[in-house]
Amino acid sequence: MSIMTDLSNLTLSESFNALCAQLAREYPFTAWKGIDWDALAARYASRIARAEQEQSARDYYRALREFVYAIPDARMQLWGNDGGSRHAHIGGGFGLALTRLDDGRVLICDVLKNSPAARANIRIGAQILAWNDLPIHAALTRTPIVWA
Repeated sequence: MSIMTDLSNLTLSESFNALCAQLAREYPFTAWKGIDWDALAARYASRIARAEQEQSARDYYRALREFVYAIPDARMQLWGNDGGSRHAHIGGGFGLALTRLDDGRVLICDVLKNSPAARANIRIGAQILAWNDLPIHAALTRTPIVWA
């Protein structure tokens, strides 16, 4: 994709629409991943508009973050100041990251130093079979990934 144009002079809704239009034009894997940009944009447009109307930077950031993570591409990320939203929604973490392999296995792909996971001696590459007494795939379907 090309470098994004400066959208700072637009409203939140206008900048969101411009982002969606650019993604629809330039994202190279649209057909391969079967992304319907219009449907995806429509799913989040009302939340963006509501955040704009209420002048809520937190709600805007959360809606935009959910939009980005709804795109089936692990390289898509949203960086920036979340205004404390992540901490307000999840409170903290275990200091580990999971990845699902093509064969269905779920493995630890990152462990933060000095985290609860590191102190529990959890290692990168360990396979996760269950979480809180649920099979891992069932647990993952119940877990929002917006802050992952």
